[in-house]
Amino acid sequence: MTGPLRVTTLDPLPDRADWDRLRDGGSYYSALPWLRCSSRMTGGPVGAVEVREGDRVVAVAPYWITTGRENPWRTPTKVLAPVALSGDRFLIAGTSTGYVSEVPAVDAEYRRRAVPLIIDALQKQAADHGVDGCLALYARTELVEEYRRILPDRTPVLLDAEAVQPVPATFDAYPAGVSAARRRRVRAEWRRFEQAGYALGVERLADCRDEFVPLYRQLERRHGTELDTDELHRVLSEMARTCGDADRVFTARRAGRLVAACLCYVDGRQLIARMFAVDYSATADAFEYFGVTYYLPMRYAIAHGYRWLSLGTGTFGPKLARGAVLHPLWAVDLSPTPLWAGGAASAENLRRLDDYDVRPTQWADPPRWQS
Repeated sequence: MTGPLRVTTLDPLPDRADWDRLRDGGSYYSALPWLRCSSRMTGGPVGAVEVREGDRVVAVAPYWITTGRENPWRTPTKVLAPVALSGDRFLIAGTSTGYVSEVPAVDAEYRRRAVPLIIDALQKQAADHGVDGCLALYARTELVEEYRRILPDRTPVLLDAEAVQPVPATFDAYPAGVSAARRRRVRAEWRRFEQAGYALGVERLADCRDEFVPLYRQLERRHGTELDTDELHRVLSEMARTCGDADRVFTARRAGRLVAACLCYVDGRQLIARMFAVDYSATADAFEYFGVTYYLPMRYAIAHGYRWLSLGTGTFGPKLARGAVLHPLWAVDLSPTPLWAGGAASAENLRRLDDYDVRPTQWADPPRWQS
């Protein structure tokens, strides 16, 4: 028998919270350590709506308030410019340093019961903060459906997709869902990387942060972004201090020198790839990116019984070619009055799907709301 649910708004976040058991529909990006780290990294307000049944937490919805200093792909008016979203400040259901909007819960039924209360609480917080609107960014389809059950007139906007690889029982079965020829190419890449003379390992960010910073900065400069060394060091130091229990850095070293690395996070069910760093002047042209971002993490995930390897958003081609499937990620209008027109949202969804050029079988849950 279930009891009544009650809502508490945590603003600011507490030092401790009992969210570990909320395994359904969440990731490490919705864990309290990551949320606290996000607030310190960005300097912006981060909170959460907590739903309890008696003394037990049954669902939680993290949120943040925009500051105008966000990455462009987390700035609502930029990512939603095609539907003419206007305003300066917004309350966002999701995380400010991850492309996710989640409502971790005990199970799907508790989430269903909690979502109406969460929407009410988010709208109240938006009003209290005096923002221009309330929306979710980068929500998976199943959560969008729950939001639309309460707000059926809102048309979501397709923003991106998360590439996820199911973890097989053995590395011999990897990658699944690709042709035999593609599997042979993947195996050839792994052998070339494995035989390139690197010392391969799994380290903690706190132990290799000082080496990681210049490699990551070098990579970003190669892609046209100039990062401040001191700020990058500060951010990675905060990540190592606050989230060090969950980080794993997959490394390739030569004569002790770090050549390539991928920072990942674990939450007991999945491994999430976050940051790749490399010194291209020292590589052996041996598929180092795939080695430390795909192949070493996959072997680790198999050995530790994880179910998924998340490869994040964007650059679908290499991910799909190595057996990933895509989960569409949506923007959902949660404001009391609509922020954008449904027709404009449908047209944008059609345009984005045409740009993605992804086969229907490569979607874990086929996109909708484009007509």
